[in-house]
Amino acid sequence: MALCWFLACMIFGFALFTGVTARVTARSLATKMPPTTSNVQDLVDDFFYYFAYGSNLLKERIQVQIDGARYEVIGHLPDYELAFVDFGMRWRGAPATIEPIKGSEVWGCIWRVPNSFALELDKQEINYERLNVTVEVPSQKNEDGTMRKIVCRTYRITDPNRKSQQPSPHYKHVIVSGAIEHKLPEYYIEQLKKIQDNGFKGRVELDLEAIRELNALGLTDREVARKYSMSESDKPTTTPF
Repeated sequence: MALCWFLACMIFGFALFTGVTARVTARSLATKMPPTTSNVQDLVDDFFYYFAYGSNLLKERIQVQIDGARYEVIGHLPDYELAFVDFGMRWRGAPATIEPIKGSEVWGCIWRVPNSFALELDKQEINYERLNVTVEVPSQKNEDGTMRKIVCRTYRITDPNRKSQQPSPHYKHVIVSGAIEHKLPEYYIEQLKKIQDNGFKGRVELDLEAIRELNALGLTDREVARKYSMSESDKPTTTPF
């Protein structure tokens, strides 16, 4: 009887020891296992930051073509100035660009864009030059207390023959709406509201809810061409933000 009891205790103790050892080993392995590519590398490499300062400030507009874009934060680009140049048929007026000017500033939205949409964004901005800029994020700090800065892709018109012109009311309204939507600084929104538009009345190519009323006013492409003294074949093809 004593022998049976001794053997039972030995078996129970061995099983208990084996179970504890297995759990400790599993925990150790889990601790030592490196993070998977999908958990770390993909978060780093499968998107880029994009700085928008024109019509792509508005979520409704950017997601027409870049529906994978996700808003990150508002950003401040020092030593650049917002400008409107040439004439684009998409918006029936001058598209936005940025000009490097010391002491000036541009506020905008930083979007996270999946790499799978990179070519689509280039296509949207086909007559723009792509560049990387360092954008300040005044609302966020690094661990050392310094202001967060993000290297972003953006676009600007670099045609040496570009001329300053006015945007359409539709384009201006989309820009202002996007600035309000994402709470850009009030003084900057007021500056945007004061931009002089070209007074165009009619439809633009994009049918956005934000400009539904403006689009309802009417002119055909032929009337637009006549208004701006252009033949159909002479229409510029500048593609704005």
